Amino acid sequence: MARQPSEQFTLAPGAITSELDEYTRPTYWRLCWYDGPTEAQVQRAAKELDAEALDGVKFYRDYSPLAWAVQAIRMSMTLPRTATSGRGSAHSTPASSSPP
Repeated sequence: MARQPSEQFTLAPGAITSELDEYTRPTYWRLCWYDGPTEAQVQRAAKELDAEALDGVKFYRDYSPLAWAVQAIRMSMTLPRTATSGRGSAHSTPASSSPP
């Protein structure tokens, strides 16, 4: 079940894995992957293979550490600059205003 969607989305072999979550009651299978296709895309692909086999299967998409890092960099590049960024700070005093 996990291998076919990986092939359909041209992901590396084993990119989508199946895991049995034994810690919940009732237990269930879940398909897990990082980055790549959306949850809806994988659900559609899996339903095309065998809709009946999906009873009780959950889908879990997460992001890799690299994806989190890239997003953090993107966000830092789009944040507005504050008055304290750049040269000096709001607490520095000009040289001409120093006490005698």
